[in-house]
Amino acid sequence: MKPRLPLRSAALALLLLGCAAQPDPGPAPGPAPAATNSCDADAAQAVVGQAYTPGLAETARAAAGADTVRRLAPGTQVTLEFQAGRLNLDTDEAGRVTRVHCG
Repeated sequence: MKPRLPLRSAALALLLLGCAAQPDPGPAPGPAPAATNSCDADAAQAVVGQAYTPGLAETARAAAGADTVRRLAPGTQVTLEFQAGRLNLDTDEAGRVTRVHCG
């Protein structure tokens, strides 16, 4: 009977490979910003009448202090759950903001 040295060597190499040092992943990511669950639509009314853009939406979201923002174009199907920290921007067919409200 021949010794199975190559097979044992391969098994040992695989075992040691599993024990090899792993690269340092760096610092752990910080916690996600906490949801504020607040929204002040009055503070974002300046965007009414302006053409919707992602930049405009972010400006309105920041002004309102909202956690998130969404565009509601004509015919858009929306969920009915109320989210206190969400700013809604209603737009017309031309893409202009017609209404700003929270929920």
